[in-house]
Amino acid sequence: MWKHGTTLAAYLLEQLQYVGDLQTTDQGDADTWDHVECIWTMAGSADPRERYVTTFDIVNITGGNIDNTWTQADFDTVEAEIAGICSSWTANMWTGNTFTQTRHYLRRFNPEGDIHPFAISGPPAAVYSHNVLGGASGPMPRQVAVTSTELTPYARHWGRNYWPCPAAPLVGSTGSLGSLYQTTLAQLVHDRYAALQDKDYFPVVPVTQVQPGGKKTPIYPYRGLLGVTGVQVDDVFDVVRRRRQAVAGSRIVLPT
Repeated sequence: MWKHGTTLAAYLLEQLQYVGDLQTTDQGDADTWDHVECIWTMAGSADPRERYVTTFDIVNITGGNIDNTWTQADFDTVEAEIAGICSSWTANMWTGNTFTQTRHYLRRFNPEGDIHPFAISGPPAAVYSHNVLGGASGPMPRQVAVTSTELTPYARHWGRNYWPCPAAPLVGSTGSLGSLYQTTLAQLVHDRYAALQDKDYFPVVPVTQVQPGGKKTPIYPYRGLLGVTGVQVDDVFDVVRRRRQAVAGSRIVLPT
């Protein structure tokens, strides 16, 4: 974990293999990480409400410390692995959907006293275009998604990626995600994350608050980056309400 301040409970610190200092925007040279937004679009729709976004957070480490000097080569390295996950996922998406773009934003934390945890990042530091079409037949409702979970040392402080537009064949005999697709996605994300880590780019989960004592204890504002210790994919389809169809294609009204 990279953290700002020293107020984290001692027993939580004991769960971490590494703890480094994190500089926020009130400390001059604020530490940065790469917040990646992967964009998916519907065929024939220019409505931005019908775009899907899957996000990742990657920190660059040099000599055991956060490296804020992001170069084009750094973005290219991260892009190759993240775009590789997305391009592979399109084989499971129903036709009519496309992986179109990745946007890399340099994100920073504001200090704990600021009600806005993240500083305004401005325009993306790097943008890459793609045109990878969904390759499976059989649509499902647009708000249905498959999820991969980024495990961290702290329960209830995990990250999650939402994979859009899974095709009907992904549904197993019990109505859950088929085990083959479940295993394939888990291995895909795991292997790409491992490739990033081998090059000193580490997937992280930004933390804006902690609840050290469990569900019924106080929640405290906090600023930190938790390292991802594992990838989990379960067989439960998720529903992302903001991804539901934005405009009705037709309506039938019957007077009573």
